[in-house]
Amino acid sequence: MQPIAIETALEEAKLKPEDIDAYAYTRGPGMYGCLSCGSHAAGAMAAMWRKPIVGVHHMQAHALTPLLTEQTPPEFPFLNLLVSGGHTMLVLAVSEVKFVILAKSLDDSIGDAFDKTAKLLQIPWLPGIGPGASLEAYAAPHPTNTDLNTRVETLLSEIKPFKPSAAKQRAFSFAGLKTQVMKETQKRHPNLQLKGKLGISEVVQRAVGRRFQQAAVRQVEEKLRIVLDYLEKDSEGRKLLPAGEKVKALVASGGVASNQYLRTRLKLLMEERNPGQPIPVVFPPVALCTDNAAMIAWAGILKLRRQGGLGDAYGQLLKPKWSMEAIEQDEKAGQEGEEDVPPAEVTVVRV
Repeated sequence: MQPIAIETALEEAKLKPEDIDAYAYTRGPGMYGCLSCGSHAAGAMAAMWRKPIVGVHHMQAHALTPLLTEQTPPEFPFLNLLVSGGHTMLVLAVSEVKFVILAKSLDDSIGDAFDKTAKLLQIPWLPGIGPGASLEAYAAPHPTNTDLNTRVETLLSEIKPFKPSAAKQRAFSFAGLKTQVMKETQKRHPNLQLKGKLGISEVVQRAVGRRFQQAAVRQVEEKLRIVLDYLEKDSEGRKLLPAGEKVKALVASGGVASNQYLRTRLKLLMEERNPGQPIPVVFPPVALCTDNAAMIAWAGILKLRRQGGLGDAYGQLLKPKWSMEAIEQDEKAGQEGEEDVPPAEVTVVRV
C-alpha cells in the first residue's frame, strides 16, 4: 500500500495515526501480492502504535455490509447473493461467521462475464465507470435518441433470448453466454474481427448487450428459485436452517449488485414468490457494493467484538484461497493461538 494512500485517508478523515482504535486488513481470498501489500501496511502501523490488528475474509465483509448500512439490518439467517468480478455465489449466512455455500459458478463469474461481453461488443467505457457498468447503460433505452431506440427494438425482435446454461442445476455458468454474444454479433457483422477497436454498430451493441444482460440476470433468478426451494422443501436443505427458522432476507452484495436491472428483477421475484409478505431484499449503497475499505473495517469491528477486543496474532499467514465455509473454524483456531495484543475500544459510525 502506498504511503500517499494512507496519508490521504487520514487527511480526509481528519485523524492522526494515534487516533485509530485498531487495524483491519484483507487476509484473503485474493491475489497474494495485493493481500501482502495491505497486510504489511496494516501490520506495520498496528505494531508502531501498539494497536490490535484483525485479518478479514473479503467475501464475508461484502456479506456483512448491510449490518452497518441499513437502518434495520437484516436478521440471521439470510440468503446472500454475492455477485462480483471474482465470485458468483448464493450463500446461507447463519451468523457472522457461519456460511454455507449453496451455489457457485462452474466457470466465469457474472462480473467477469459482463466485463468480457462489453469488450467483445466494443462498448466504450462511459465517464467514471468500467466496462460492465457501461454495458448496463447501453442495455437500457437511450434517454433522448428515440430513433436509435426504435432501431434497437426492431433488432431485438429478431434476436431470440439466449439459452441458459447449467439449467436446473444448483450452480451458475456464464461462459456459454459470451459464445452466444459472439455468434449473434458476427451474424450482424460477418467480416468483423471481434478483437478490433471499431466496427460494431451501436444498434447491435445495445441490442445484443440487452439480450446478454437479460439472460445473465434471468439465470440469477432461476438459481435463486432453485436454492429457495431447496431450503424450503428439500429434506437436506431444511436441515441447514435452525429448527423452525426461515430465510429472513435476501442480501445482494458485490460490484454487480449495483446493477439496477438486477435490483429490479430480484425485488419482483421476491414479490411474486410471496405475494403480500415478500422476503425483504437488501442492497448496500451503490458506493459500497464494489470493493471498499469501509466493509473491511466493519467486518474487523465485528471480529474484535467477538474476540472481546483482542486482535489477531501478528504475522498470520495470508489465505489467497479461502472458502467462506472455513471462516468459523479458522477464527476459532486463531483465537487459540492469539498473542497478547491490546484490546480495543472501537467507536462505530453507521454509514
